[in-house]
Formats: sequence, structure tokens, C-alpha cells
Amino acid sequence: SAIASSSLVTEWVKGKTLDQALEIKNSLIAEELALPPVKIHCSIL
Repeated sequence: SAIASSSLVTEWVKGKTLDQALEIKNSLIAEELALPPVKIHCSIL
């Protein structure tokens, strides 16, 4: 889950400004990957 989260964020931030990238919240990552509660910590990394 940590690798999937990191990969997703990498794709999402391409072409964005730093301010735009900082708007990405771990809750969006967890929702997009349908992470179970026990794996939510992976989206925070």
C-alpha cells in the first residue's frame, strides 16, 4: 500500500506547482486506492 500510495502521488503531482501538490491530502489518496482502515497510514507517508 505504501508503494501504491507513493506511485499515485507521483502521477498526481506531475505538472503541478508546489502549492497545488501540497493540496493533495492523504484522505484523497486513501479514497482513490480504496485503502482499508488498517492501511490508512500508508497514505500518510
